[in-house]
Amino acid sequence: MPDSQNAILDPTLELIKSNALRLLNDARLLFNNGSYPSSVYFSILSIEESGKFRIIKSGEKLSQKNLHRSKQKFASSYLMAELFLEAIKSHLDEMGLKLEKHSDIQDKEKIIPMHFLEDQLIDAMANSATNSRYNRFFALSQTNAIQDMKHRCVYVDVGDDLNAKLDHGNIEKFDAEYWVEVANSVLPK
Repeated sequence: MPDSQNAILDPTLELIKSNALRLLNDARLLFNNGSYPSSVYFSILSIEESGKFRIIKSGEKLSQKNLHRSKQKFASSYLMAELFLEAIKSHLDEMGLKLEKHSDIQDKEKIIPMHFLEDQLIDAMANSATNSRYNRFFALSQTNAIQDMKHRCVYVDVGDDLNAKLDHGNIEKFDAEYWVEVANSVLPK
């Protein structure tokens, strides 16, 4: 990437990251004051900003089509990848091994071909995915469910008959706590 593009990209990413953190802090404040639907709303906004950060950092283009869902999916994909990497490192550590960049390895005899570990690492990743607290987030990010929940958290719907309905979807403390935790987990480091 050209230096001129990095000069623009770095402050842009920092601004997005600080906005994601601000939204997460707002979600925590709302949670602590018992405003659970609004806490979920701001948690999801923070997740979307974190997804935007990941999209831009990866070099992908932001498309206006399904933008919110794309940001949610990107955030969940990166969280899943981080959990998988953590599971792999943990499994290798149990075996007395560690991941190193090829150029950092001093003793070439310590290089283990991947095919010797492949089945064990796949098992470790599958176990990580199966037992992840974030499975709900992963599944919902593949649909419009998060977007629908975000909408229900803050809007009064009015039908053609002009009957108003406020449907928070029975969002309770444990729901808000979960989404604050998800937002914190996907926040760019």
